[in-house]
Amino acid sequence: MTCSQCNTNFCYRCGERYRQLRFFGDHTSNLSIFGCKYRYLPERPHLRRLVRGSVCGETPLLLPLATVLFFFSFICLVILK
Repeated sequence: MTCSQCNTNFCYRCGERYRQLRFFGDHTSNLSIFGCKYRYLPERPHLRRLVRGSVCGETPLLLPLATVLFFFSFICLVILK
């Protein structure tokens, strides 16, 4: 939805603004820390926060590891040819 006074996009279910951050998702993502509280486990808020926080904490750790593994495999393919 869009506010008629300030033209801000917001969720009609929870009233929060739509936010998006690369690698962390957006308001419509189930496992994003910015996700709507009514979209994923609305009746279990503590579990929802634990799951979303765990996913958010792992993302910065796994991205450099994936990059290193990609370059390592690329170098191995070049050397073995």
